[in-house]
Formats: sequence, structure tokens, C-alpha cells
Amino acid sequence: MIIYYINYDGINCSVFDSQIYTYCHLLSENSLKVKLINCDTNISSKEYIDKVKLYSNCNNLKVISLQKNKKFDFLINKRLIKQLIALIKGENTNNEKIIIHCRGLFGSLIGLKVRKKLENSYNIKIISDFRGAVIDEYLLRHKDKGIIYKILLKFLIIKINNIQSFVCKNSDYILCISKKLEEYLKSKYIINCSVSIIQACIDADKNRFDLEERTKKRNELNLENKFTVVYCGGG
Repeated sequence: MIIYYINYDGINCSVFDSQIYTYCHLLSENSLKVKLINCDTNISSKEYIDKVKLYSNCNNLKVISLQKNKKFDFLINKRLIKQLIALIKGENTNNEKIIIHCRGLFGSLIGLKVRKKLENSYNIKIISDFRGAVIDEYLLRHKDKGIIYKILLKFLIIKINNIQSFVCKNSDYILCISKKLEEYLKSKYIINCSVSIIQACIDADKNRFDLEERTKKRNELNLENKFTVVYCGGG
């Protein structure tokens, strides 16, 4: 069996190390062949190439870079899909079991399109990994833009809604980051497969409460004896 993990968010994704590379690395350490398909905006830059080298030292894990649209991530590059199809054809026999684990909505669309082209020749299963409510994220991201952006946003929301419906209906398995997200998807779309919840987690050995470090940081920021709320989001 071989696992292709599609990361459409790029190598500069804020959780690449913790949620993407670590996951693929652990799978590869358990004698599974894993190919990390990283879709990025500039795969020819020195910065990108140097980063990829850091992640390419595992025996059973290989990082493959594919170019995505540099400006609009919702425009799926057809050449990218053709490259992934050619990759699967070139390194797999027809009877080998293949899992394509797709991170996020657009990665899931790519995986399903690849399977559609190869379904008569290969045994491919698609895991669609929903990381958030994409429509709501786009609405928040562009809510303060001008009138032209808002008009374009309406058409984009229709497109994303159709993609989400397609992914929910055609995936072999769905992963959600929370119970609320599962309820959200089930209330809006037809889901013809099993759904599991895998909540975000951290490496406790690298991230633990340190009173001394906390005190030092509060002193640096002039927050002694002050009630403080800290928000740490993806962006």
C-alpha cells in the first residue's frame, strides 16, 4: 500500500511541521510508503528548495513539489492534476492499493479528480480532511474589501459550496477537526461515508507550561499582575 498526502497549503503553512510533516514522517516510520505532495506557489526558489531538503531525509517518505496558482488558491491548476496522475501511473502497479489523504477542501478536490481519471485501472481510496469552514473563512477574509471584491466573492462562495458538496458526496472517508465542523457539514451536504474527528494536538515534549519562561515574557511585555488574553491563530 502507498499513501499520497496532498498538502495544498504549501510549505509555509503555519502548521506544516506539526500537522503535516510530523504526520507523514510517523506513517513512514511504520513501514508505509508515503509521498508528501506539496503544492506551493514558487517551487523553484532557493528558499523553497532549501526547506524541502530538510524534509527529505526519511527512508520511506518522499516530498514531491507541484506548482499551484501563485495568486488565487481556489483556481486549481489542471497541469498539477495531470502531473499527479502521471506520478501514480509511473510508480504503481494496477493491483496496488493506494490511499490519497487530502488536506483541506482544494486538496480533496484534486484527489477526487485524480481518482476519477484512474478509477478503471487503480484501487484508490480518498480521505478528505476538513480543516475548517472554508466559506465562512473567505467571507471573513474579504468582508472589508471594495464592491468589486464583494461581487466576485459571491460567485466564489457558490463555487466553493459546489466543491464542498462534491467532496462530501464522493469521498471514501472524511476527517473533521471538531464535532461542530462535522455537524456543520452534515447539516448542509449529503455525506455518503464514515466521518471521524481528529482534534488538533501539540507535542507535549516541545510545548509545556513553564512558569519561569512565562514570568520572563510577562516582564518583557510589561504585563506584571495584569490579566491578559492571548490569541494565537493560524495566520
